[in-house]
Amino acid sequence: MASLPEAYGLSELHVAAITGDFRRAREILKSLPVSQEGKKKILEARDREGSTALMTAVLCGRLRIAKLLLRYGASRKTRDFQSRVASEYSRSSLFNVKLKIYQKLGLGSISGSQQRKISVILRNPAALRSCRRFGNHPFSYSRMLKHSKRVIILKPSGETERFKPGKEGSNLSNATAGFITSAVTSEGTTKVEQLAVSGWNPNPGRGPRVLDNAVFTGLVREVIRLHDLKVCGSQRDNGNQTALPEHKGRFAACHVEKKLALWWVLRVLKKILGTSDVARISDLRGAVIPTHFKEARLFLDHGPCRDVSTLRNR
Repeated sequence: MASLPEAYGLSELHVAAITGDFRRAREILKSLPVSQEGKKKILEARDREGSTALMTAVLCGRLRIAKLLLRYGASRKTRDFQSRVASEYSRSSLFNVKLKIYQKLGLGSISGSQQRKISVILRNPAALRSCRRFGNHPFSYSRMLKHSKRVIILKPSGETERFKPGKEGSNLSNATAGFITSAVTSEGTTKVEQLAVSGWNPNPGRGPRVLDNAVFTGLVREVIRLHDLKVCGSQRDNGNQTALPEHKGRFAACHVEKKLALWWVLRVLKKILGTSDVARISDLRGAVIPTHFKEARLFLDHGPCRDVSTLRNR
């Protein structure tokens, strides 16, 4: 009599996905043939209903295994014999019979949140590219998508964070944006701390995790003044208005990366010295600063401005 996996056409990779055996899945994938044809034969092996190992991982909510399969080249576009792609396998209710069969192989409880995270990765090309490039490395890059007046951050884990910067009267496609993450808080995760968009005008309705453009542009200009930094003036300093001396450097000061960096330094200042006075920033030299603060990262949807290194080095 055929075993259960044989009877249902399940490969070793299918079984590893069902039981959540990440180590075994990794062993199988590391031993894939060199040839593309050989790799495809294993990655695209199907059970009797046409389900691939990736589809099985989605159905069972095996996030780490799904990411591993994608990293090794599993296709999200392959269809089963009912013409369903992998992302559709996040709807467990469609597969009651299949799940009952899997339970006989040791399938535990299915995590709906893990299924949703995998579905996000499969449905968003940016998250998929990030997953394929970096796998499970804890510093895997997040991706930022801008839609009209909101920003969506996609993490390689499949989680999303949404922000409404509140740039009234203009589309976000006309603004630059960025966010800052703290150091890794646990394996495979980083915490998005704050988001900012370019500009110096007030941005009401922005929410607590989007910087106030007017306030932080002013603070950046104050740091520039206190440290006598050379930041060039620009014809953009005055918008469409007549040039005014007090506006010199305003455009350079309103850049996303400067505002986010200063916001983070002020958090360090408050933690170490108990103050938010920008005049005390130089007192941080030589201070013992926790790794959580030192290993923060900035993510931008554009290249950094030319004079940002001048400000950073102070």
